[in-house]
Amino acid sequence: MTAVETRDDPIGETPAGKPEPEASPELVLLAPAEIQFELRRLVRRLAEGARLLRRCQAPAAGDPPEVHVLLDLEVDGLRCLLTRLGAQSGKGVSRLTTREREVAHMVAMGLTTGAIAGKLSVSPWTVSTHLRRIFAKLDVSTRAAMVAVLADR
Repeated sequence: MTAVETRDDPIGETPAGKPEPEASPELVLLAPAEIQFELRRLVRRLAEGARLLRRCQAPAAGDPPEVHVLLDLEVDGLRCLLTRLGAQSGKGVSRLTTREREVAHMVAMGLTTGAIAGKLSVSPWTVSTHLRRIFAKLDVSTRAAMVAVLADR
């Protein structure tokens, strides 16, 4: 479990951009899965707000609109760049073979390479080859990134 300080406004600013008066933060214990869930929820809210903001702001005459950048801001010295995935992002998922999809599903369930090999009656090297090909097709480098890409489809 991880201790996290929370406030009603996660950014700590009022809509006018002025810092809020210091309030005593509430201490909440969250498991790593809960932290990931909360981060996803906040990113979704950021994306919704960024879309609304882009609709309200017209680009200056002669400036090409940045279609893929939804939000670019800095908070407490941390840059938050929220971008839309390119149109090619779904192509990798559709290029996966039936066996690669099966392996990816088992990885998402938390199985190890050895456990996947046992279930499929193949060698761990074969599973590793499937994983390397999946990573290349999805343009990812870790199991977690692979699962995240597939979960978004």
